[in-house]
Amino acid sequence: MLVRTVINNEDSSSRTWCFCRGFSAYKSDQKAIEQDIKSALLEFKNDCFWALESGIDWRTRLGSKDQKDSLDSDVINVIENRYGVISVQDFESIVLDRAYTSKCNVYTIFSEEGILLEFSQSI
Repeated sequence: MLVRTVINNEDSSSRTWCFCRGFSAYKSDQKAIEQDIKSALLEFKNDCFWALESGIDWRTRLGSKDQKDSLDSDVINVIENRYGVISVQDFESIVLDRAYTSKCNVYTIFSEEGILLEFSQSI
């Protein structure tokens, strides 16, 4: 698996794809799966014209009360359905105001031990 490298600025408020570096502009194996998961979690439902049904309905989930369980289910579902993911364990999350933070161990076809995946999203 190869995915184009995404470069974050220091506070992750801006992300851009890396171009013009040949194969060094791509991640592979474990790093590719990790970036693919994070990219999928950042997708907003009905926001991308070529994949309107992809992503999480972040606006509804974080904009309404009592949506944490549904949001946790959405996040776990996105992670488990990415290429190379075997399982998700030790999932924890918290919602404060309109900000969501989660962490879990993700086991993939490239790892014998789980990788710690930490993720945050706010609206």
